[in-house]
Amino acid sequence: MKSPNWKFLAEFVGVAAIVASLIFVGLQVRQDREIAVSQNMLSVVEGKKHWVELMTANSSIWVKANSEMALTPEEREIYGSMAHALEVQHFVDWFRARQVPGANPNDTFAYQFALELDRNPGLLNHWQQKLDAWALQYEYTGIETREWSASVNRALDHIRGSE
Repeated sequence: MKSPNWKFLAEFVGVAAIVASLIFVGLQVRQDREIAVSQNMLSVVEGKKHWVELMTANSSIWVKANSEMALTPEEREIYGSMAHALEVQHFVDWFRARQVPGANPNDTFAYQFALELDRNPGLLNHWQQKLDAWALQYEYTGIETREWSASVNRALDHIRGSE
């Protein structure tokens, strides 16, 4: 008669151990996700900080380029870094939003970048040069790059069509 009690106790301990391990795994997954989200947000903040630092240090170059004035080779290099930093900010927001199930970030983040392009002729010129370079290397550009550029161009066409 004692053996059924031991069997029940062993099964109960086994089930309790499985439940405890599942709870532990669930907590670990939650913690890992929170760490990843925090690191992601830190990355976003660092990107925005980089943009602000570039603008603060080089605002005269930004104004000069967007007034379509001639830039020295050094200024062109700095402006290229500024334009790239701004685009990357918008692209990262767009890309992250794509990771959210059911989200349609194309309209929001691509539209915001398209507005920047529309307001800043130098930035638009830089974007068009980048598109031309990508067109020459189409097979080497990733699907995200192609979707991003198509989304921005659709938004830009929409903005220009509504003027």
